[in-house]
Amino acid sequence: MIIFVGQSQQGFFMEDVARKLSLPYSYIDPAPRIEMQQQSILDLISQGATHIIYDIDQYDMSPFEIADAILQIGEASRVQTIIYAPGYLPDARALLALEQKGFSCFITHTVLSDQKDMLEAFLSGTYTPQEAPVSGKAAAPALKTSHKLIGLTGAMHRIGTTTHAIQLVKYLRFKGYDACYIQMNGSDYLQKLKEWFDVEEREEIGEITYESVKMYYRPESLPEIMTMGYDFYVYDYGAYHDADFNRTSYLEKDFRLMVCGSNPVELPATYDIIKNSFYSDVFYIFNMIPEAERSDILELMEDKADRTLICSSFIPDPFVLHDTSLYDALLQIPDKPGDLPARRRTLFSRLRGKKHE
Repeated sequence: MIIFVGQSQQGFFMEDVARKLSLPYSYIDPAPRIEMQQQSILDLISQGATHIIYDIDQYDMSPFEIADAILQIGEASRVQTIIYAPGYLPDARALLALEQKGFSCFITHTVLSDQKDMLEAFLSGTYTPQEAPVSGKAAAPALKTSHKLIGLTGAMHRIGTTTHAIQLVKYLRFKGYDACYIQMNGSDYLQKLKEWFDVEEREEIGEITYESVKMYYRPESLPEIMTMGYDFYVYDYGAYHDADFNRTSYLEKDFRLMVCGSNPVELPATYDIIKNSFYSDVFYIFNMIPEAERSDILELMEDKADRTLICSSFIPDPFVLHDTSLYDALLQIPDKPGDLPARRRTLFSRLRGKKHE
């Protein structure tokens, strides 16, 4: 029997593989801590389970707590442990912590067919350590050690997360740094952008270039993207409550931003974030806040007020840099020598010709 510990929407990929290998399967409901699932896991092991797949993105635990809890269950049984961590890089702290405890079966692919292939290799015994996305990292290209990773998520949809992510890339380029945007959500923003606007594309790695901004929409290409020598990688994780929000990956970034709002629709979701101690070590950007409300917002933030920035300006086009003072206060980085940004084209010159011929 195969156990998937987490949401069935995440683990459904195992069902075809299980049927192919004539193995029964079962799910254990997600929980913020493994201890809350431990008895259910042990009960299924006693019923003959031989493989356990953990979706580690569900846990409100540190990487070492996750590794210790999974090891405790593994030592109490003889089941094969498989870690489901789509989109994680080989040097992610969560994966390294698990490796240190002796785990070597990781599914980090984001493409469904690749996930199935890797799982089948694990279950059928045809897997070799050289194929593992984590254990095989010694053969991977060396990463640029001086790069910085910035992650953004929003309290809800359409609150300005993607706008600020692209603005950050524009700002970093304005300061002379080489930066790129990585789409880590299911919005299809970049897919729509390339459909309607005149972009340069490298489809094999999911790269498009628009208004001098390099952007990537295929997370499975991250290992290659990380070797390209950017100074900054800006990750757009979408809304934090989405089912595909990769919380562990987000929290592992060097610099974490949460985009919030204060209108009647945005405030409940924002308040949930403020009271969530799990997101205490992040910076907060409140979008489109009138000057008259600034003091009220800072009062609402209480002990997080010193990590809160207020954006009062309206940003109609994310590809036109606005209000550099906001990002000056946020990142506090010096200028780096570099070329000036290219002159921006008008909207209609950027539209694909076939759309307005």
